[in-house]
Amino acid sequence: MKGYVQIGEMEIGTVVVDKDCWIVNLKPYGKDDKGEDIKSFQESCIKKNIFGIGWIDDKKAPKDGQIHYLEKKDFKWVSKGGQKAKNAIKKVKKGDLAITRTRDGHIYIGKVKDIAFYQSGIDDKDRLSCMCEVEKWYEIKNQDDVPAAINGRFMHRQQKTIERIFGDEEKILMMAVYEQKANGKCDFPKLRLTKGNYETALNPKELEDLVCAYIYDKNTNGDYMLLPSLCSTARQKYEFTLVSKKEKIKPITCQVKNQNSTSIKISDYTNDMDVYEKIYLFSGNGNILGEENEKIKIIQPNELYEKLLSSKGNSMSYLTTKLETFYRLDKDKDVYEKLKTVIDEFEKKGKFSQKYTRSNCYKLWSAEGTIKEEKYKNKAVGVGVNGGYISDRFGYFVVWDREKFKKSMDAFGIEWEG
Repeated sequence: MKGYVQIGEMEIGTVVVDKDCWIVNLKPYGKDDKGEDIKSFQESCIKKNIFGIGWIDDKKAPKDGQIHYLEKKDFKWVSKGGQKAKNAIKKVKKGDLAITRTRDGHIYIGKVKDIAFYQSGIDDKDRLSCMCEVEKWYEIKNQDDVPAAINGRFMHRQQKTIERIFGDEEKILMMAVYEQKANGKCDFPKLRLTKGNYETALNPKELEDLVCAYIYDKNTNGDYMLLPSLCSTARQKYEFTLVSKKEKIKPITCQVKNQNSTSIKISDYTNDMDVYEKIYLFSGNGNILGEENEKIKIIQPNELYEKLLSSKGNSMSYLTTKLETFYRLDKDKDVYEKLKTVIDEFEKKGKFSQKYTRSNCYKLWSAEGTIKEEKYKNKAVGVGVNGGYISDRFGYFVVWDREKFKKSMDAFGIEWEG
């Protein structure tokens, strides 16, 4: 749900995120199950608009109807994973969103109709101990229509049966995807593409493409080219290699890691300095141990961010075209003016919350009128009230509790249309 608040002469948007979003995997099958059996089961779940968990290690089957036995302790679950899945699915409620990907790579999204229930024989082999029904599974045929921040969750090695999405950015992205599929259009306000989120907005291969373009720009005199045979995923230390068309010029290589990866140690690459003209290292979280030198170069996250923003109209414009579906790529400097307006208005009324820990939003507007980011380098800059907050990640209010937010706005004498 969208709306706005009028603060002074400025109209600021609001987005309500009071529903939960879930990543679900249709996988109550064992190691010995054949691929065709798994495919058949997943297709059946999609056809019947359900998802669920299994199994209960108990000979006595639960009764048909809404699940109340989830609260009981006398049912034994097959594993600790089953116990965690049970704890998760009992929190699913009407109106929540669920997204799943089947084994053949098809992605589906749907809105939950009600709390978990059990119905005997709903799946052919009675694999599910309890299940939820969605209004309809909408198929997303093109994976590029799903933001990398969401689609990337299906690429983790260890896949949970059901997992709640906690990040507001990811929840807003998922809400936007659902609205596009269910209604054929999406008028959700886009997220800001910032130095803090652009890496998760790109999938791993797109991030490597961006690094490659950056290296090209830095080494125009070497007349380098990229060969497909030198982009092997089997190479643990390096992502790809660029070779020069000129004689006696050594190749260039690189290592790329995203925000969730382990640190990069420069000492692990010093033995290869004689092999390569240059070795470029990039870490999304900036966790590179050691100092760069003439051969080993560190790519700073802000450098790659600027490269991405300047890529419109050149060979990397496919990235900006894709990102613009869900993100604003302009630097949106007015977002800080919005923050200043909100803070000034709240402080004027004497009801300002100095620190809002729910989403790591802090008041950092200094007396000089600039944002102080150095202390909270990886955190959002913003201000929160009871029921919601505004930060530089969004440029609008994110409302997580309608009633509390309405009371907060009423206390400030601000009318909320939402």
